[in-house]
Amino acid sequence: MSKNIWPGFLSWPSRKTFSAWQIELTTRCPLQCSMCIKEEYKGGLQRDMNMDDFRRLLPYLKEIETVILEGWGESLLHKNLLECIRLVKREGSQVSFVTSGMGLDKAYVSGLMINAWQDEQKVFSWNGTEAYGKILEEVERKTREWKIELRRPSLSPKDVAVCEENPLRNLYISTDGEVSPCVYLNPPLPSPFKRIFQGEEYQIEKVSFENIFREPLSAIWNHKGYIEFRNYFSLREKSLAKCIFRSGTGKG
Repeated sequence: MSKNIWPGFLSWPSRKTFSAWQIELTTRCPLQCSMCIKEEYKGGLQRDMNMDDFRRLLPYLKEIETVILEGWGESLLHKNLLECIRLVKREGSQVSFVTSGMGLDKAYVSGLMINAWQDEQKVFSWNGTEAYGKILEEVERKTREWKIELRRPSLSPKDVAVCEENPLRNLYISTDGEVSPCVYLNPPLPSPFKRIFQGEEYQIEKVSFENIFREPLSAIWNHKGYIEFRNYFSLREKSLAKCIFRSGTGKG
């Protein structure tokens, strides 16, 4: 990719343009997790990304460090998951997906071992019978026992400059090709949709910036609204850096 298309990004020659792309293969899921936003809307829209559309994303993947094949559904339900994994790896990106594990059998596990196994796999499920915190405690105990690295979000809110989804270097693509800063801003639901934060209910408008199956990525990334969205987080980063510097030097 040329510098005029990606202004400012090529100042880090040792890393790729994007840290991660999250690509939604399906919105279908066999679970009914009580905390899932789709439950209030009876599961939301049910759709899969077709392989012709998925292949249209492949030319971009050389500039992406990690591709996460996951959105608002269970990736194991997509009939071409193993082929998608193979295609991503062929382009030189790391690949992962998040799964409840439902639908796994010996044949599927064998296919994953051959085509997809990497250092990190994410498995998540919820049956509503125990407190979430106790489940995490047991997971942590097992990972220590098995010497597996575990990274999990905090159960209490923390104020940070840029969230883990990091819209400055990551993006999300839905099954129909809509590009959003993160998965939580574009669920397969009518807009506005309800979110609950610290016990308060909010009506949130969906956020997306054009469709990658209709527009080139360079036009989407340089969309005025998308630039303004990212600039908000850039300013937060700079403000936090100044606070840390002042704290370290004792200057007010």
